Amino acid sequence: MSKVIYSKYSNERARKFALRTDIVADHDRRYIKKIPLYPEGRCHVENIGRWYQELSQRYGNTKIYMNQCGMQQDYLMLEYLEGQTLENILDMLLMEGKVEELVRCLLEYLDEVKKGFWLGHFEATPEFEKVFGHVELSHELEAGDVVDIDMVLNNVLVQGSEWNLIDYEWTFAFPIPYHFVVYRILLYYLNGNSARNCLHEWNLMEKAGLTPEEIQEYEKMERHFQDVYVTQQNDELHRHIPIRDLYEEISPGIVDLTGLRFQDQSERAARMVQLYQAPDTGFTEEHSEKKDLHKEGVFLDYFPIEPSSRYVRLDPCSKYCIVKKLRMQWGEEIMNYTTNGIAMEDGSLFFPLDDPQIIVERPEGGIGDFRVYFEIEYLSLDEALYQMQRLYGEQRRALAQAKQQVQRTEETIRAMENTKVWKAYRKIKRN
Repeated sequence: MSKVIYSKYSNERARKFALRTDIVADHDRRYIKKIPLYPEGRCHVENIGRWYQELSQRYGNTKIYMNQCGMQQDYLMLEYLEGQTLENILDMLLMEGKVEELVRCLLEYLDEVKKGFWLGHFEATPEFEKVFGHVELSHELEAGDVVDIDMVLNNVLVQGSEWNLIDYEWTFAFPIPYHFVVYRILLYYLNGNSARNCLHEWNLMEKAGLTPEEIQEYEKMERHFQDVYVTQQNDELHRHIPIRDLYEEISPGIVDLTGLRFQDQSERAARMVQLYQAPDTGFTEEHSEKKDLHKEGVFLDYFPIEPSSRYVRLDPCSKYCIVKKLRMQWGEEIMNYTTNGIAMEDGSLFFPLDDPQIIVERPEGGIGDFRVYFEIEYLSLDEALYQMQRLYGEQRRALAQAKQQVQRTEETIRAMENTKVWKAYRKIKRN
């Protein structure tokens, strides 16, 4: 018997683009369903099957694979894939300080994306201007004839050496510049998390060949695509406005009366413990719960977990911190975890970023509440930098000690080789 274990509504769009995405469990397998919310959306969903064929042809000799799909009676069925997104993998490299490796991997992905462009020169067709508006771009720009503009990193699931594109809904069959796809990949990665701010100094747009003039035009294209084409509503009075764009209109902002009250509220919010749960690693605010510390510096509480949730993510706070004596228990089972923190010698976790995360996968047959205990020390920026310097110093000292040990061992071996006993042993061994 099949059961829907997760649903996501994409309904901040024009009716012909609005759809629901379900994850369905059917005995021992899972699959994805994309279902149009209105009759006029059927063509959009059916086109995804066409894009699967077209894109698979263009990326046939690359590391990029399209998630398999097929049209059923009234919905599109896609394969359910497991693995880490390319975005998550790059973030882990960032947390480990491997920025050069991150940049190398990112540029390799951009090169692979380019291989699927059956390249010609850009031409602003009427179909292009309907989707992206009027822009001033050079006709010398390399362009593809069938282009998925949404090859962003959280749409790429990595399995071994394969990069699986799990969503190619926004594909178009007219010339689109390769650099616009690059622009969107970099835009949504670099600006998606404050922990990635350090990457701006690498000038990745420039490294990828984008000029400042191009970027200005791509910004216009993106605005037109999101605000005009996807909503299909030019009438401001009735236009759908996505929640992400409402903040400045509905938020009163921060009024500094004494300063202290609002600082206290901000500090309290940053110290809240937040637990997310999801059937996969696509965590969202709407499926999360916040709790206060049990007492100053100590958290002890439990969270009820939905049966459909396979993963939970614990955010101990939204500050630089050190988490000590962490213990997580699902039912009676003590849980292992992955984290963007740095393990210290005493077993504590140091988080040199303001978005600490600890991710746990539900054990096989896991039932019961998710219980958590930890002690926490909040750090200022200066204290976090000091901890980083201290850890770096310890690593350098440990490396120096290891080198000294190797040298002493080599000296001992050389001394042994010069003894009469060793020379006699070698003579016997040769005979």
